[in-house]
Order: sequence, then structure tokens, then C-alpha cells
Amino acid sequence: MNVLVEIWSDVVCPWCYIGKRRFEEARAMVAFGDQLQVHYRAFLLDPEAPDNATERTVDVLARRYARSADDIAAMMDNVTQVALTVGLTFDLDRTLSGSTRAVHRLVKVAQERDLQDEALERLFAAYFTEGRSLFDEASLAELGGEIGLSVDDVTRAMTSNAIGQAVEDDIAEAVSLGATGVPFYVVGRTHGISGAQPPEHFVEVLTRAWESQ
Repeated sequence: MNVLVEIWSDVVCPWCYIGKRRFEEARAMVAFGDQLQVHYRAFLLDPEAPDNATERTVDVLARRYARSADDIAAMMDNVTQVALTVGLTFDLDRTLSGSTRAVHRLVKVAQERDLQDEALERLFAAYFTEGRSLFDEASLAELGGEIGLSVDDVTRAMTSNAIGQAVEDDIAEAVSLGATGVPFYVVGRTHGISGAQPPEHFVEVLTRAWESQ
């Protein structure tokens, strides 16, 4: 018996990367971890961000929350310290913000090639640790090759109407489920988890969902 775990996330969301590590720790703690079928789904932290345009994340957040750059820097430092507790090294000062629709397209094609985890790990690390862009086709083509995708795969990711619609469908379903932020987890279509919760909380919910099926 497999239990589907759907995870809505955005690759520019630091808590999604932290949540990925905490979920993986929880998965290793339950006896049925190998029988969890994990499927990541698209979400846009900033659905109004224009395509092909970027801005420093610190400036975006300062404007969004009406806070000073120093306040945002302190918030970023706090997230960086939390990331260290799960073995992740963040360099948030270098990050840019923009539309992530194209990178979600790349993840969709990676999922078709059974490269979901490779894609997410590479993209998260590229953005949060290496300060690389996820917002232009040249960068995504290079990262796609590092993930294991072919040139044709990357081209289809960027141009396919079906792939684009799959991304939009994910976003619409998150709204229908009441998700206002990510990470957002739905386990077995019956249990929900919001946020990068501690592993113990994941274990509790996963166990309830497993037992209910």
C-alpha cells in the first residue's frame, strides 16, 4: 500500500527547502517511509512577479512588509541559522526574486523523467547556496543539464502548453485547498500540514494518515 504525499512548494522559498529536510527526516523515522509516494506541486510565492525581470530579494521583502533593509537582513539571518540546524548553508543576501513559472515547468519535465528529487535538490542548492539565477532560460538550460535533462527536455519545459497548464493547475488547486503559503502538505488526500514543521509533527500526521488507510 502506498500513501500519496503532495507537497506544494516554491523553489525560492527558504522554508520549503528547510521543510524538505525535516520531512525527509520524518520519513526515515517511520517504518512505512518507503511506501510514501511523494509528489511536489507548483506554487508561486509572488504570482504578480513579471517574467524576465528580477530584483534583489531584500528589496522585494522590504517593500512587501514595509520594513527597513536592516530588518530584512535580520530576518534573513534568522532563517539562515534555522537552515544550519538541518544541514543547509544559505547565502540569502545574494538571492534575486522574480517569476518562478519557468522553473516550475522544468520541475514538471524532471518529474516525467523520474528526476524529481535531483531537480529539487539542484535548484534549491543553486538558488540558496550558490546565488545562481533561476529566472532566465540560459540559467535554467544549464541547470537542466546538471539535473540530467536533455536539451529537448528543457526546450519542451519552456514551450509546452501542456506543461504550462500543469503548473497553473497546481497553483489553482492550492488555492482551492485554502493554501495561502508554502510548504503545504496533503497526505493521502485526507490530512494536511502547513509549514516547515518539526519532524515529530510530520511523523504524527503521516502515521494517522497511514493508519486511516
